[in-house]
Amino acid sequence: MWHPASNPHPPRLASALLRSQVGTLPHNTGNRRKARVAKHRREALIAVGAYTPKPEEPGYRFYQLLQAKSAKSSSSAAAAAQ
Repeated sequence: MWHPASNPHPPRLASALLRSQVGTLPHNTGNRRKARVAKHRREALIAVGAYTPKPEEPGYRFYQLLQAKSAKSSSSAAAAAQ
């Protein structure tokens, strides 16, 4: 057991334990998960039409792809009706 009178430097068990676990979980896992949730939430809102991003905002490319897909499907449905 460590005592300040016998050794002025405390043991570094906590830092040793932290160093041993460095490779087990990436440091930015929480940020990555939050970003992924935000991306899917944004895409879901765009898909239902509740959100329209500006050209400089993230998700605008997804919005353009959806618009192109809906325009293509509506034109093919109109051609089939004739």
